[in-house]
Amino acid sequence: ACVIRVLAKNRIDRHERLRRELEVLRGLDHPNVARCCEVVEDSRCFKVLLEASPGEDLFSAVSDLGRQLSELLVGQLLQQVLAGLQHLHAAGLAHEEIQPRNVLAAKSPA
Repeated sequence: ACVIRVLAKNRIDRHERLRRELEVLRGLDHPNVARCCEVVEDSRCFKVLLEASPGEDLFSAVSDLGRQLSELLVGQLLQQVLAGLQHLHAAGLAHEEIQPRNVLAAKSPA
């Protein structure tokens, strides 16, 4: 299953940059980076189809627990997030919205 992310072409300078970045993203393969299934472009936007995670986002997972995560689990999660970011940066990409809602877990943290 895939999720769709819509990126508006509201600025010409952003439009060309997005096209190049999406082409790089399509070629990435890393366990801590959502796989890009397809990119569909029309006159107004790019529709990016990303592989959906079977779990939930980190914000929801932590909220559902109703308690703080252990230092060990936070360290493990952070290590995985940083591994994904390192892979993106090595490919010349930057994630511009790092936040708990954009961190997808394969399963809920325990």
